[in-house]
Amino acid sequence: MVALPKPAPDVYLHAASLLGVAPERCLVVEDSSTGTRAALAAGMRVIGFVGAGHIPAGHAEVLRELGAIAIVEHMRELPETVARLRRESRVALGTP
Repeated sequence: MVALPKPAPDVYLHAASLLGVAPERCLVVEDSSTGTRAALAAGMRVIGFVGAGHIPAGHAEVLRELGAIAIVEHMRELPETVARLRRESRVALGTP
């Protein structure tokens, strides 16, 4: 259990702690603005998911404006999106 619900970062910080991973090394897939705010407040990067039936039109732009680094409409896009982000991160850091 965590003390505060989203948009507080508690749930994401707790998950990172349980996994033994620093928050800045975590990548979160979120479909809500509240969850996106929580993950970003925890220092994590966010991929916005807009493929669920309950997602309103224009929600991708909301998630982007909040700070999502990528948007996917189908979960099948996730592996390539993560791979692309890893490649871009390596280039930005100058590592192979």
